[in-house]
Amino acid sequence: MRVWIDGEVKIDEANFEAGSVRRQVVERSVGALDGVASIDLGGRGRDIAVEGILRAVSGKGLDVLTDMIEAKMDGGICVLSVDDGREFDDVRIDVFETAEREFGGSSVSCKCKLQCKQLSS
Repeated sequence: MRVWIDGEVKIDEANFEAGSVRRQVVERSVGALDGVASIDLGGRGRDIAVEGILRAVSGKGLDVLTDMIEAKMDGGICVLSVDDGREFDDVRIDVFETAEREFGGSSVSCKCKLQCKQLSS
């Protein structure tokens, strides 16, 4: 599976996990009255986890990819697209971690992990 961030950064061999949408509800009861007042506060988003591999032709190319992801960690939102056709808008990247680089053949790669929050669904 492949995942793209804003159509710019591709993560190969990705494990993609999107949690369920959560809703917040406040319920109040009043003494001597039968029933409960229920106030729906709306959706609270969902958690998204992505683990995969970043690949580039050179070490500098891989630096560019990691810099692009780190630049998106400013509290702004992005779009995650999955190669099965699903698209997740309004996603904030909260955590981005990379492992050691591996040099092989004609490319440089590193494993990466993202933890994100989809703010609306």
